[in-house]
Amino acid sequence: MYLLYNTNRKKILKTKRLSSIMVLFSDIPQIKQFYLNIKPNIDTIYNFGVSCGVSLFKCYINTYTYIQTIYNQLYSEYPYFTLSMDNIDFYKQLLFSWIGNYNVEPNEKGWMLTQFLMKNKKLINSKCYETCLPKIPAYLCKDLEFLPKESIDSVTTKYDESVDAIKSIVFGSYKIQEGLSIMKLYDHYTCRSVFRDIPICVDTILPIQKCKNHFINVEYTHPDLKHTIPIDLTHMYLVNNIVLSPLFLHYILSLQPLSYIIDDEYVINIMDQDINMFQLTYYKYIIFDKDQYYVKEWSLPGKYMGSDQENHITTSSSSSDSISDIDHTNKDDSPEKHSPHPEYSSDSM
Repeated sequence: MYLLYNTNRKKILKTKRLSSIMVLFSDIPQIKQFYLNIKPNIDTIYNFGVSCGVSLFKCYINTYTYIQTIYNQLYSEYPYFTLSMDNIDFYKQLLFSWIGNYNVEPNEKGWMLTQFLMKNKKLINSKCYETCLPKIPAYLCKDLEFLPKESIDSVTTKYDESVDAIKSIVFGSYKIQEGLSIMKLYDHYTCRSVFRDIPICVDTILPIQKCKNHFINVEYTHPDLKHTIPIDLTHMYLVNNIVLSPLFLHYILSLQPLSYIIDDEYVINIMDQDINMFQLTYYKYIIFDKDQYYVKEWSLPGKYMGSDQENHITTSSSSSDSISDIDHTNKDDSPEKHSPHPEYSSDSM
């Protein structure tokens, strides 16, 4: 009896639903007429919403531009505002680095870092920064050229002492593969590497001379990584700077949040401003000159990657006569050219 009641109830509900659907379909002309009646109002509301959105976007752009202009003016003209903004930006980066587990450079206008890479791939002094401008508050000097002579002499002396110490340590221990000295002065990075059995001349870093030949793109790749890592050398295009060596890459990669693997299997893809494309492997590095750059090999003392003429890539050279010569040596066909870096030539050995 109960089962029969439920069955009848379901039939009644089903009949009511069908009746409702029939009524709905029977009212379609009225629904169409109602839609036609309210369509002008819908179009008006839609157009009003679009115009409001465009107006709000324009207002946002104008407000953002105005605030950015005022901010840049305050940042460039008011030292204490500059100092405050730099501190806020530093602590923001510090927070992100703590979350992402990567390193951040100190919030100083001038510092020096010395590192060593052992042959077992271990690092020494990975985070030991030393301030090299302790007597000059950061907010008193806007550019390197305004530094007083006493500060320049102090920085130069510290630099010479640092490189001398690196030379003595690297040349005195067969367990060390490379020594690296990085000095930052405002927005300029001076990078020097010392490799075992390859002598290096100590040159003064001031005045700093910029390079004319830059790279368009530098990417770090590894067979075990599914992604590439961009390498920013914007503030490192200075004459005599040594970049993209193994220890240099250890330092640069530690400053970014992406995961990485660094060993002797990595490959660096480079495109220079003349659209020349080439690759740099573990045993190679680059030295910047004023109008060109040199690809060198640190594993063999004093060896260029080819002859001097074949090794450098000038700003006026084409891709056909520069990149191919990096991997092929044709010393008999090319006249010998004096090296701008005699400290790395075989004659100095």
